[in-house]
Amino acid sequence: MKRVVVVVVALGLSACVDTAGNGTCIDDNTCGVGTVCAFGLCVDANDERLGVVDIEIEPATSSGLPVQSIFDVDANDAGGGRLAVSLERGATLRGTVINNVVGDGHSALPAFVQARPTQSIAGRVEAPSTTTDGAFELLTVNGSAYELSATPDDDAIPPVFDDVAFADNGALAIDDGDFTVRGRVSAGVGVEALGVEDLEVRITSNGRRVSSLARTAADGSFSIALRQQAIGANFEVRSTTENALFPSLVVALDVLSNDVDLGEISLGAVSSPVPVRGIVKDRGGAPAGGALVTFRGLVGAGVFTARATADDSGAFNIPLLPGDYLAAAVGVEEDRPGLLVQALTVDAAIDELPLVLPSRVDVSVRITTSEGAAVSAASVEFQRVGDVDGLAEPVLTGAQPVFLAASDVDGNASLAIDRGRYRVTFQPPRGSGAPAFSALVTVDGTFVRDFVLPQQHVLAGVVSDNDGVVAPGSFVRVFSQLTDELGRAIFLGEAIADDDGSFAISVPDLSR
Repeated sequence: MKRVVVVVVALGLSACVDTAGNGTCIDDNTCGVGTVCAFGLCVDANDERLGVVDIEIEPATSSGLPVQSIFDVDANDAGGGRLAVSLERGATLRGTVINNVVGDGHSALPAFVQARPTQSIAGRVEAPSTTTDGAFELLTVNGSAYELSATPDDDAIPPVFDDVAFADNGALAIDDGDFTVRGRVSAGVGVEALGVEDLEVRITSNGRRVSSLARTAADGSFSIALRQQAIGANFEVRSTTENALFPSLVVALDVLSNDVDLGEISLGAVSSPVPVRGIVKDRGGAPAGGALVTFRGLVGAGVFTARATADDSGAFNIPLLPGDYLAAAVGVEEDRPGLLVQALTVDAAIDELPLVLPSRVDVSVRITTSEGAAVSAASVEFQRVGDVDGLAEPVLTGAQPVFLAASDVDGNASLAIDRGRYRVTFQPPRGSGAPAFSALVTVDGTFVRDFVLPQQHVLAGVVSDNDGVVAPGSFVRVFSQLTDELGRAIFLGEAIADDDGSFAISVPDLSR
């Protein structure tokens, strides 16, 4: 059975970096001298990550043991013996978040508290967390290092990150912050510029909010607090439910002094919204009910994004700010209507915008082992990572298609997908003796390809706690230290520990 799903998550492809290699490939012959093809990426043949894996162990809930990881396991020696996986017991970190504002009496402060491990498998961060009325308990791995953070429920208080002074069973004191950033958000040009009320403002660094969260006042003014200096940060303006029809804006920022006045933050020329009505159809004229429609455009000095879902007749109605847009429509049914991306200028109301979805193209793959045996019942996933040229598609952020299928008894799988760049991942069933694998492919028309899984190592071992008691039922997952386009460690295989705690996982042999 073939399936297509639309994953509504913030993938942020515009910021993706090829962290594993310097080009895409089908095999070693398509890479340069001194490089090899690994997971569709050309990698230096001497890259140590080719022979090293990280292992994640998720013990059965009944064991009371926390999820934990083992790093830098030499996969090349996997067949030379059994890996003894000794799980550490959980350690409960307890404390109380208190308000350290002078005159407040150090009262308990409701907050979201998180313990983030200082070392983790990329994309697999297991961060124990809790929302509390001040007191918190976090189950951590005994002996592991963590960074503690707390985000108060009160948006006016900036969060605390990487607190190293906290001691178990102690108080995590949070004050209002010593740094202030002020300014005014306006829209319009020259004498027509006016302050904009009820927009959200914040400062972020490394993808997380480091300031208090505030709304602009009636005149557009704002004041937000930070706990410390911020270098290489971003000041962000976002629309809100109460004031949705303004563009978002991101401005690079360094906060070096205790009181920073940003002055006027202009959203540029922003006109009143106009209604845009349209209908999504396939090439035969049938309505594409349920299609997800996204408009992303440069408006004023910022970016405006709006999204709608077509009704059963394919119709949608959405207000847009005048500007230049990319419009994307994604069909969500298991049939031929596919993905459309087209440029659009909106300068007045549009009563009938036709969005005609192109037909998807046929994709056929066959999966075999390195010995030529067909791999049946393997899951096949095509995750879109770019257009046919491999370029990022910000308009699809939040609506990235994923196509799923399973191989038949002859190792064949068929799908109908959109033209573009994909990471295709094969995951044979547990116990098949075949390794999981992935590659990058470009689909720009009918696509037929045989995929030969690499030779395998068998990574075998026994899972027990540090008292030697076996841990049956533990999920054992293996990941490469090479990462995909979204910065996630590439999955290599998994198994469930038997009653005696033993496991065996086929992982690809990338050694040359």
